[in-house]
Amino acid sequence: MKTSDSMNLAMKMSGNRLNKKLAVAASLALVMSIPCLNAMADSDTTTAPNSASQNAPEASSTVLQGGVQKTAKQAMLGLRSITDASGKLKRAASDLFGECSRHDQQIEEEPEMIGGTIIEIPISFDLGPCLPPRKKYVDLFMSHIEQFDNLLDEEVAGILIPDDKTESVNPVMSNMNVVMQDVDSRLASLKQLTGTKPYPGTAIGQQCKLISDDMKQLNELTKKAFHLVKDKHS
Repeated sequence: MKTSDSMNLAMKMSGNRLNKKLAVAASLALVMSIPCLNAMADSDTTTAPNSASQNAPEASSTVLQGGVQKTAKQAMLGLRSITDASGKLKRAASDLFGECSRHDQQIEEEPEMIGGTIIEIPISFDLGPCLPPRKKYVDLFMSHIEQFDNLLDEEVAGILIPDDKTESVNPVMSNMNVVMQDVDSRLASLKQLTGTKPYPGTAIGQQCKLISDDMKQLNELTKKAFHLVKDKHS
């Protein structure tokens, strides 16, 4: 056999062996990749539905339960805010009442025996009718009354009662709204009475006393509503 023919034959045999090795390697790679692909497919089909089925119901349940608890807490905080605002409105009405019920006073000293020692004790006496209300204080206390009345209206209107408490609490809230309507009526009267001088101190004082009584009634209703919201069995 010639040398060139021997070389050609050797190269042909070597190429055949290389092709066979490449084919075998490709087959092995394909076979090894199939289990991995199957495992990935199984993982996608099993974990995704389980994740959705586990998370969705739990999230919905948590939101519902948390929403009910949060609403009850907000209602109780709102009722406490009503108590705060009503106390400030009552104080403002009391300040205006005090301005309209001032008297000129005379102070005298009376002797009194204390432990064997005579001590002069100062005693004040109201003299004559009430003094005229002073405009700067009337304007100041009226502005306080109006501001706290507006604040109180907002607090009462902003109360959110939980759905499971509306049947028991709504009648109380209706009575609170009636009280607030009475307060608005008193305030309208006060605006007329304090519009121009001379101020009718007695009439102004009467309206202030009515507002004070309204705030006492509102405070009782607020306490009742608070306990109804807080009570798990109401």
